[in-house]
Amino acid sequence: MCGLSNVYKRWYMKTLNKSSTPLKPVKLCISFILLLVPIIFSCSQDPIFYNLSMEDEPKDPRIAGRPASMAVVVNSPDNRMYTGTIAGKKIHYYTNTGWKTAISIPQGSLGDLAAIDEDLYVLVFPGSDPSKSTALKKYDGVKWEDIDTSELSDDGYRIQNLFSAGGKIYAGAMKSSSSSTTYAILCYDPGDPPDTPSATTVKKDLSSLLKGVAEATDGIYLAMSRAGVYKISLSLNDMVYVPDVSGDLPDASGKGSYGNIIGIIETGGIIVAVSNDGKIYQIDGGVMSEPITAAGSNFTGAMCVWRSYESGYTDSNPVYNNWKPTLLLLGTRSKNDSQNFGYLEMILAAGGAPTEELKTPGEEDKPTSAPMKRAKYQASIAKHPIESFAQPVELFSSDPDVEYVPLFAATAQSGLWVCKNGAWTAQE
Repeated sequence: MCGLSNVYKRWYMKTLNKSSTPLKPVKLCISFILLLVPIIFSCSQDPIFYNLSMEDEPKDPRIAGRPASMAVVVNSPDNRMYTGTIAGKKIHYYTNTGWKTAISIPQGSLGDLAAIDEDLYVLVFPGSDPSKSTALKKYDGVKWEDIDTSELSDDGYRIQNLFSAGGKIYAGAMKSSSSSTTYAILCYDPGDPPDTPSATTVKKDLSSLLKGVAEATDGIYLAMSRAGVYKISLSLNDMVYVPDVSGDLPDASGKGSYGNIIGIIETGGIIVAVSNDGKIYQIDGGVMSEPITAAGSNFTGAMCVWRSYESGYTDSNPVYNNWKPTLLLLGTRSKNDSQNFGYLEMILAAGGAPTEELKTPGEEDKPTSAPMKRAKYQASIAKHPIESFAQPVELFSSDPDVEYVPLFAATAQSGLWVCKNGAWTAQE
C-alpha cells in the first residue's frame, strides 16, 4: 500500500522520541489520518506507484536462471518443446497438455538445444568449462546417441551454440589461446549418416562466432556477429559475404561493413537480420535493403514469427493451417534505460513478408502477441532481456479447438516466461 506501513512506523517512533508521554489513542488516530491524506494523494498521482500496482507477485520459474534455446520436436502425436537451464543437469519438455517429467542429461550439463523433425540435438558440457570440452548428442525420445565432432575438436575448437535449418544442424565453435581467438562452423546432416554419425567442418579460422541460421530458397544465411551476414549454398560448397547497399566488403580483420549481426530468421520468403545497434536488415534473393532503425532500442538477437489463429487459413505446411504469420517479434534493450528490455512487434504483410511497421506489445494497438494493458506489459516481461522466443504451434496442430498457443520467452537471468490468458508471467 505505497509503503504506508513503513511511513507509519517512522512517524510513530519519531512521535515517541519527542515526548515522554505517549499520545492518547484518539489523538494518535487523528494525527495518523492527517498524515495519510497527502501520501494517498501522491500515490494516486505518481506513476511509480501505478507501475508497482501493475506488477504481479513474483513467482519462481520452472526453468530458472538462463534457459537454453527452445527446440520443438515433431513426432506426432507426441510433439514436444524442450528447454532447460544452461549448465543444468536436466531437460524439461512441454506438450499440449502441459509440462512433463524432466530428463537427465548423460555425462554432462546442458549447453544448448536444436531439433530436426523427431530428433533433439543437445550441446553437452562434460566439464565445468565449455572452452575446454564439449560434446554433441542426439536424443530420439528414448535413447541417446553421440555425434562425432572430432574433425573440429581435434583442432582445438569447442562448440558454443546450436541451430537448425534446411534439415541440418549447424554449430558455432570457438578456439582460444593466449594470443588469439578464432571461430568455426560445424554442420551435421542426419539425412545420409555413415556408420558412425559425424559432423563436418563448413569453415574454420573465422573472425566471428555464428549467432544464427536461416534457410531461403537460394541457400542458408548465417548471422556472423561482427563479420555480418554470409550465405552458403545448400550443398555447403561455398560461403560468400552479403554486402549492404554500399557494396563494401569486410575489412582486413574480417569485420563486416555494417552492424554486429546477432540474430536472423526467414519469414515470407525474406531473410530478416538484426544488429546489436538497433538496425533491421532485409535480404531478398541475396540482396540486402536499406536498414530500418528501431528508435531508442538495440536488439538482443531473440526473434520469432508469431502466428494468430484464423479459421480457413492454409499454408504449404499443414502444421500451420489456421495459423497465420502475423507478427515478427524482436527482443530489445533500451538505449537510454538500463532497466527497460522486452521486445518489439513488426507487422507482417500477406504471406508473412516483413514490413517497416514496428510497435510495442499491448492491447492498445492490435494485432499483438500480448493482449494486456501496456502498463502491465512494461511491469512484467519488459523488465527482462529476452534471449529467445518460441510459439510451439506444432504442439497444437491436431487440435482444431485451440485458438491461442502460449508464447514463451527465455530471459538472460530470470528464467523462462510465458504469455497466456492475456498476461506475461514466469512459467511455473
